[in-house]
Amino acid sequence: MIPEKVRETFFVMLIMFCTVIGPVWGETGYADHVVQVHVTRQSWDQRAPWQKFSPKTDVISGTVVPGNRILTEAYPLADHLLIQVSKGGEIQKTMARVFLKDYNTNLALLEVEDPGFFQDLDPVAFSLSGIPQKPLTSAVWENGGELRTYNAEYLRTYVKSYRNNGLTLCHRMTTDHSGSGRSEPVFDGEGNLAGIISNPVQSDGSVEIIAADSIIRLLRDLEDGLYQGIPFFWLEYAPLKGDVHLKRFLGLKESDEGIYISRIPPYSSGSDVLRQGDVLLKIDGYDIDDLGTITFPEYGKLHYSAAVFLRHQEGDTVKCLVARNGVKQEIRFSLKAIQREMFLIPPNSSDVQPGYFVWGGLLFQELTRDYLTSYGRSWRQDVDIRFLHLYDTMEAYPDDERRSIVILCKVFPDPVNVGYHTLRNLVLLTVDGIPVKDLRHAKYLIDSSGEPYTVFKFAGHTSAVLRRQRVNEVNEALLNRYSIQAAEYLPLEGWEVKNEDPD
Repeated sequence: MIPEKVRETFFVMLIMFCTVIGPVWGETGYADHVVQVHVTRQSWDQRAPWQKFSPKTDVISGTVVPGNRILTEAYPLADHLLIQVSKGGEIQKTMARVFLKDYNTNLALLEVEDPGFFQDLDPVAFSLSGIPQKPLTSAVWENGGELRTYNAEYLRTYVKSYRNNGLTLCHRMTTDHSGSGRSEPVFDGEGNLAGIISNPVQSDGSVEIIAADSIIRLLRDLEDGLYQGIPFFWLEYAPLKGDVHLKRFLGLKESDEGIYISRIPPYSSGSDVLRQGDVLLKIDGYDIDDLGTITFPEYGKLHYSAAVFLRHQEGDTVKCLVARNGVKQEIRFSLKAIQREMFLIPPNSSDVQPGYFVWGGLLFQELTRDYLTSYGRSWRQDVDIRFLHLYDTMEAYPDDERRSIVILCKVFPDPVNVGYHTLRNLVLLTVDGIPVKDLRHAKYLIDSSGEPYTVFKFAGHTSAVLRRQRVNEVNEALLNRYSIQAAEYLPLEGWEVKNEDPD
């Protein structure tokens, strides 16, 4: 029989032992799922597009998913040169490569060159319960090789738009980790992945996480070996907001709810069957209320677009109920994937050199979101308001007349352009009276002109006139003076000269 004093001492030691190692037991499962991703990247200088900035290296988190792949965010991998991964807080790094990078959902998958890297790692299971179950925990490898866990508290779920076209499902949570926001995984009370953190902690102590539903959707899209991406379905609309008079005007009952379609982009799914003036009442079987939301049983109210991008892939057919001229009718349409050429202002141009050309000291480029954000964190306050208007309103889409917006970025002062050397951030409309389609077309119009002077007209009733012979004489010297390595870089995509009718 064990003496009472010995038993008391034993139980005290056991409690102390469990107190010490308990967190380690709890963290072991997380350690099997979480790795560090070391990213070396080098971005192009958007306002001097013949050169790059200095390389920089960041460390973000990665989560092991089925198929021996590592899940992380896409945007931290933009313009990457080198990717390495490490596990268990080890110093040793292993080479990795991008398998998939989708900027429309801000999700990426990595593959590791050494298959033995995953020997003591396990893929995560995913939270399938809609709103994540408490308690919520984020996990991250800290400097020094220690796995730290932090508490999180669920706030709400919503749809987020990435750069005016991509859509994903997000949770908003509070966290006690002030340094989070680098792709750290968040686990629910059952140890399943609820999502990955996708932005720094805000002033209210909250973070945004990309929900497991969006991650699962990406992995399912890959099951056939071909990733198609989220469908492009975008409407410009006005919520009815219970306006009885508007409903009567549209031939609706007071009990009818939905959104009034004011415009549908020509490249959007459904643009061939939906019309301006239609009232969208249902989509994919879900009722749309007067605020443009639908009710999901697992999440509550979400933006109507969630019915499309969460449940469907390219090529799927979507069924809608619309009221057209007061008559309700069912409409079906096939879903298209998001493509870069769908946008007059590309929402993302990472990983490629910006196109440009310099002629007579005038630097011409195509307007992109990356050019706008090159003005820094306060770019919305600092960038030209006309550019911001074009970007925010999404009023401009490619057509046969224009496929991108060409801008005069700035002018390198020289006697050949005296009087115009203060011009900057202007939208180029015509060259010698001919409307400009895109950057390659603008360069073609300059090169093929037989006139002694080239006339540029810009939005805002601004013009510039340069003498061609003089420009040709000084252009090389001008480039050397400003250390411009090449006079032009014109991407292969875009308007082809062979399509131009010289007559």
